Amino acid sequence: MKEGFLKLCRNVITGIFTVLVLYFFLSSIFSSCVMIYTNFTTYYVDDCMPLLAVCIVLLIWALVKLQKHVTEEAFIKGCKIFTVIWFALFIIFLWVSRLPPVADQEAVYELSKDLLQGDLSLWRQKGGYLYMYPFQNSLVLLFVPFVAIFGEGAYIAVSYFNMLCWYGTALLLSKLAGEYFDRRTAAGTYLAMLCFVPMWGLSTMVYGTVPGLFFAALAIREEKKFEKTGKWKNILLCGICMFIALMWKANFVIFLAALCIMLFFAVIKKLGKEEKESDTSAGFQWYQGLIGIVLLIIVGVGEINGVPYFMQEVSGGTMSQGLPTISWIDLGIHESGYTPGWDNARVRTMYKKCDYDAEKTYEAVIADIQDALQTFRDDKAYALQFFGYKTASIWNDPAFEGFMIVSGRNYSGTLSYPVKDILYDGGVMNLLLLFLLNIMQTLVWFGILLYLVLERKNLHLEHLVLAITFIGGFLFYLAWEAKCQYTVPFYIILFPYAARGWTAVTDFIKEKGTETGTGKGKEFLKTIGKTTEGKLGIALAALLLILQFSSFYALSCTIKAGGQQRDYLWFCMNRTEWKSPDYVMQRGVDE
Repeated sequence: MKEGFLKLCRNVITGIFTVLVLYFFLSSIFSSCVMIYTNFTTYYVDDCMPLLAVCIVLLIWALVKLQKHVTEEAFIKGCKIFTVIWFALFIIFLWVSRLPPVADQEAVYELSKDLLQGDLSLWRQKGGYLYMYPFQNSLVLLFVPFVAIFGEGAYIAVSYFNMLCWYGTALLLSKLAGEYFDRRTAAGTYLAMLCFVPMWGLSTMVYGTVPGLFFAALAIREEKKFEKTGKWKNILLCGICMFIALMWKANFVIFLAALCIMLFFAVIKKLGKEEKESDTSAGFQWYQGLIGIVLLIIVGVGEINGVPYFMQEVSGGTMSQGLPTISWIDLGIHESGYTPGWDNARVRTMYKKCDYDAEKTYEAVIADIQDALQTFRDDKAYALQFFGYKTASIWNDPAFEGFMIVSGRNYSGTLSYPVKDILYDGGVMNLLLLFLLNIMQTLVWFGILLYLVLERKNLHLEHLVLAITFIGGFLFYLAWEAKCQYTVPFYIILFPYAARGWTAVTDFIKEKGTETGTGKGKEFLKTIGKTTEGKLGIALAALLLILQFSSFYALSCTIKAGGQQRDYLWFCMNRTEWKSPDYVMQRGVDE
């Protein structure tokens, strides 16, 4: 019964995961989203499916050739050289693109300075930033050491700290890939993560996405060690890392929930099981898993309640309850001035009208949510369009706000032309990078599909923590306020699966080539075509062809949410004021 339950859980998780991956692969090969530099407005553009399909074939061919002609020693040496070049370019980029923080980043950064100077007046200012968003107190605390050590240049130091955290995340996920699969997959994960340049832009933020992801990845690694060894230090380190990750960004609670689910599966697996010498988790006991779950829950509750209590004691006053948490769902199911489900002033206006009373605001928000849900029930076509476009805007933008995050802070005019050419729509390097990132996104989703198909007989429940986290992130942001920078961690953690898919397909081709005595010719293709994997590949190719020549409302709202490429090209050709040497964004106009 225990084995049957775990098998059912594995099948349900892989089933949901496969459906989502297929959806995002089809979305990425038929359409893309581009966020323009003047504001959060997103253009939905068509992709060239045949071109992306050719890129898939070319990558398979290149990997097969690489496996045949490049030794492991030469590959490792190449990775080391690439890493040195990567660090050099990253450091240069951070230096030439250094801009002071704006919006939420600026508020948190300035409040860190105030806290260090002992000025706590803004903590009690009715309608002030922390009065509305008290959960940001933890981020304020984390930036205090940077301000104390680096002074006015603290925001630059934060960007270099983020760079190190991003590299640390690349190492952690590549090691996890190596433990789950093999060394080639680890190397593929490592290179893919270093090539994901949008994280360069996110690293310039005085915010918690990048360091939060690093500590969440470290927590996953420690939880995995705990399952193997049963050593208490591992689960304690896991709890500490998750606490820090939650301080950097509260939405990493999704990672915490995934770890609790994995520990629950480990408990079920261990119950009534006799230890064997071959059991890799012989040191782990079922009751340790339960204690681990309780510890992680305490960590979550402790971070949510502990930091506000600490700040209340420091400030010497009662902390505001702030906007009700459900307010971000209200944002997520309403139109904005930019794109469906993105930030708008809706709930902030409600809060002000309710005289900053949390209970009254909660009632107003609930009523607003009910109205929105009724609208969706009454107009199902609109609901499909709303959530289809919202989903595309946060998952199908290959840059994930990586350019906008930097260019959106250019209020000082300090960016050089080469940097602006990279960041601004219409720049030659910007268009080239978007093109390459678009290809990369399709290759990532297709690689995950390859993994799910080619490794379907070897899908172990303990390898699915990243998939569970991704599913949680998808469901969460389907309702929550939308932003690419919020969803990018859930995309990145799937790189190990994608890397394994691409190494698995080279192994599959090599195996079938050995069976036929050749890797070429009709006999080889016939052998491939007779396999289940080959039949699934033919079915996918047929589906792509059908969708390529299909057009109906549901399709245009979801997988093929595009058609605005002419508008985007017009924007690139006509909004070229950024090319002026003295161009700066105007607050309240371009924001």
